[in-house]
Amino acid sequence: MSADEAMDEARFEALLAAYGADARRWPDAERAQALRLLAMSPAAHARRAEAMRLDAALDAWRLGPPPADLQARIAAAAPLARLFRPRVLWASAAGLAAACLLGVMLGAGVGPTLTAAQPAADSAVTAALDGASEYTPSLDAEGAG
Repeated sequence: MSADEAMDEARFEALLAAYGADARRWPDAERAQALRLLAMSPAAHARRAEAMRLDAALDAWRLGPPPADLQARIAAAAPLARLFRPRVLWASAAGLAAACLLGVMLGAGVGPTLTAAQPAADSAVTAALDGASEYTPSLDAEGAG
């Protein structure tokens, strides 16, 4: 909305609904137009007075603490509360320990087997993996067998 445009009643009502009756909360771009409308329109004054009563009622309202039984039901239904029950915690810890032990045993047993089971490296494969652009076979290495 530009500075030359006048604010209409519908936009003023939307402004009150979104930001309340306090003009300091209104967007800077629309504050001047809203205050001009407020100065010229008794209907706008009535709407702002209603918004001020609503703001006061909302400011005065306080939420009390929840009942103890509601707190207990919420705490019992929480996922973390169920996770940290002693029986579940022991089962989780035992499962984690078994997985770690199995991983260590497999890692320790598989490592030597993989290195021992690998065939001797072929010089052509080694040259290709090392990034050599050309491979020249040696007649001495093949003819010696």
